[in-house]
Amino acid sequence: MKSCQYKLLILFICIVGSQSVLAQVVDTLCVSDPTGDYHVDGWPGSTFEWIVPDGQITRGSGSDSISVTWNSTPGIYPISVVETSANGCIGDTQYAQVLIIDPPNLQISGPKRVCEGDTAKLTASGGIDYVWNTGDTGEVLTINPTTSQTYSVVSNTKCGNDATNYGVTVKAKPVFSIEINGKKFICEGEQTQLVATGDATEYFWSSLGWGSRQQVTKNGTYEVTAYLDGCESFDSVTVGECRNLVPYNTFTPDGDGINDKFEIDKIEYYPNAQVEIYNRWGDVIYESTGYSNPWDGTWNGTPLPVGAYYYVVDPKDERAEKISGYINLIRR
Repeated sequence: MKSCQYKLLILFICIVGSQSVLAQVVDTLCVSDPTGDYHVDGWPGSTFEWIVPDGQITRGSGSDSISVTWNSTPGIYPISVVETSANGCIGDTQYAQVLIIDPPNLQISGPKRVCEGDTAKLTASGGIDYVWNTGDTGEVLTINPTTSQTYSVVSNTKCGNDATNYGVTVKAKPVFSIEINGKKFICEGEQTQLVATGDATEYFWSSLGWGSRQQVTKNGTYEVTAYLDGCESFDSVTVGECRNLVPYNTFTPDGDGINDKFEIDKIEYYPNAQVEIYNRWGDVIYESTGYSNPWDGTWNGTPLPVGAYYYVVDPKDERAEKISGYINLIRR
């Protein structure tokens, strides 16, 4: 009878690292006491290799819990650990950082003067968490003060507390106005004067240069910047384009469809224009508000004889001047 021999095959499957987790939360220590405790949850029987390049392990080397005394210079320092199971399996490296800080020594930087209506930013430094007297939190505070005032910030850390103040002065912006000293609407070849007045010390006109007074020969919008003690204000003024009325001096109302009515160029821009036409005896033979129905050489439906007739056209608008003169009525 044959005897059977059996070999026992023992298979080890490495499963490590799933429990070996070092939380990625920054540990904050003070320069006056830069010692911290660190722990990972590993498998029973595992050993742990801690890597602390900027500190010294003072307790628990090789175990899942250690104490480290760090470099006392403020900064951010790495710490990592690798677990090796009892079966010799090596897990993933776990990483974290440790922050070493000084006691807070707060400072505020930013503008000491703010122009009225402007916003500015104040920046706190020398702490960790910041609380402003405005109720805002964070390193940067955006301000829009209407009066001069003092801002303060507080930082409370495990290494101590500190507070500091910062005064901001609000400066008034210049107040000024712009006037057109002359025609508000100019035609080609004409000019007008622009004048800025107020409490500013300097005025700058876009496309024109410095000075409180400027002569212009073109219509358009002119922008002005006024300066006073480091603050500035802006305004603009528009010089309009004139549209002078141009009447024809002759018309021939003979029904041929050509030059049958008294035409006035550009009167379509003036819907409220008042037009009156007189005969030689001073009788009003035509009048209208607006000129949608130009004069056709009749009076009460009766054709008038050839001759010169006197007209008066008031545009009722400052873009053009009132005109008057004679129109010749010719029949062929």
